Amino acid sequence: MSPEKAKIFLVDDDDDIIRNCSMFLEKNGHNVVEVAGSLQEALLKIPTLAGLKINVAVVDGNLSGHDASGDDGEIITEKIKSQNPNIKVIGHSLDTDVRGADVNCRKVEGLKNLSKTVTRA
Repeated sequence: MSPEKAKIFLVDDDDDIIRNCSMFLEKNGHNVVEVAGSLQEALLKIPTLAGLKINVAVVDGNLSGHDASGDDGEIITEKIKSQNPNIKVIGHSLDTDVRGADVNCRKVEGLKNLSKTVTRA
């Protein structure tokens, strides 16, 4: 089932990206219900996602400026999948895929592509 009006958990360490993604996704009919700006914050919020009826998570791979390995996104994705296997995870990173995500959508592909990817998730 395609979440035409997805309830989204958005994880990114850049406040501008969180703001712009949230505004664009909501303008396109989705609802950004929860956000996190760090690995630690995301891990604390994951247990609450089912109660918030989140059905899509948009996860950045790198949540600290000094690490471009993609490990942060992989850790978050694994935790989401272990606690909420029905949540579709979209990796949303600049230059690397988020390992374990259901689908990856690079930031350079733009917000319109992200919104389409959320709808198809």
